[in-house]
Amino acid sequence: MYLVEISQQVLSTVNYVSFQIIGAEALGLTFITALAFIAIHLFSGYIHKFLHQQERQVASFSGGMAIAYVFIHLIDKLGKADRIIGRTSFSLLCLMGFMIFYGLEYFACQIIDKKDNSNLSFGIELAFACIYNFLIIYAIPQQFEQYGSLVFLYLLAMGLHLLSHNLVFAKEYGTAFTSWGRYMLVSAVAFGFFIDVFTPKPSQYTSDGFIAILAGSLLYHIFKEEVPDPQHSNFLWFSGGVLAYTALLVFLIKK
Repeated sequence: MYLVEISQQVLSTVNYVSFQIIGAEALGLTFITALAFIAIHLFSGYIHKFLHQQERQVASFSGGMAIAYVFIHLIDKLGKADRIIGRTSFSLLCLMGFMIFYGLEYFACQIIDKKDNSNLSFGIELAFACIYNFLIIYAIPQQFEQYGSLVFLYLLAMGLHLLSHNLVFAKEYGTAFTSWGRYMLVSAVAFGFFIDVFTPKPSQYTSDGFIAILAGSLLYHIFKEEVPDPQHSNFLWFSGGVLAYTALLVFLIKK
């Protein structure tokens, strides 16, 4: 009886905290998103084997979906924030997000010879990826409060993007990523959800700031991994990703 009462008290406390911080609906959507991203990290190796022959097409399509999400949703969000606070503030944060991830990786490449220090190189890149995965989850509840009906689009666009990102990791680092690296990404996603649930809801300024940094980092990863030189990409599949996202958006809005 005591265990049952204690369990009920814990559950009621968690539910109360969740309602107070980000709202029940946004919390539920964030939880579903986190589970989907965790599944992608855990099973990307199996998906990679299945899609091995279409790797370039998948990467290009996912890049199109992700970049459509950035331009249609995140930059629109930044435009609204600019009208409230000032045109340059959040645009600069978006640029900062791009420069942070580009600068850190550039610095890492300058000090590390990947042939002799592959483990150190993998550790640094994995640390960046963990921060990136944390931001992807931490920054979304406030978006779901406004665009909850479009959660499917977010799952599709960002899920394909993370899958493409994982395929690059697996190709470059192989066993190191599949044996333990992917579990670090799982932990980053879970930690982002934990912070969403058990910390106070951030102010609108803070939330928009994180979204701006996320937009910048997304642009960097998309241009780095999914929009390479024309010889290693597929413009038709990239365009298909953009058109698919836009068409689904129009369909969902009309509903």
